[in-house]
Amino acid sequence: MTNIHSLTALLAGNATFTIHNDKGTHFTYRVKHAGRGGALDRTSPLFVSVLTGPCNETAYTYAGIVGTDGSVRLTQKSGFKDDSLSIRVLRHFLSLLRNGGFIPEGYGIHHEGKCLRCGRKLTTPESVERGLGPECASM
Repeated sequence: MTNIHSLTALLAGNATFTIHNDKGTHFTYRVKHAGRGGALDRTSPLFVSVLTGPCNETAYTYAGIVGTDGSVRLTQKSGFKDDSLSIRVLRHFLSLLRNGGFIPEGYGIHHEGKCLRCGRKLTTPESVERGLGPECASM
């Protein structure tokens, strides 16, 4: 996994990433566009879910909607409350990225090695670092 330092990459529409600290605490999030049939549609809302079970493919619980500015809004169907640690951590880190701040010492944001927009495997060091393949980065 590689550090991501861009709010744009995390909000590309097909992101799975983990925020962790050096004490062993971590939360894994999935941000997806709500496009029909899984199609990428940048005009549709971004839904965020939090990994809550043992299967990293299916054990996600819906949390809410991510705004284009990186804000997180919980909805009635959210499985979380505003004071949930996983939601507070997500909001804090998205705020840091939105404002160009630095990730605190001992913390990190990592992605799963796939393009955060189209989901293809990343193969070059530059693509892995930014979280986007060359075609998606040029869009």
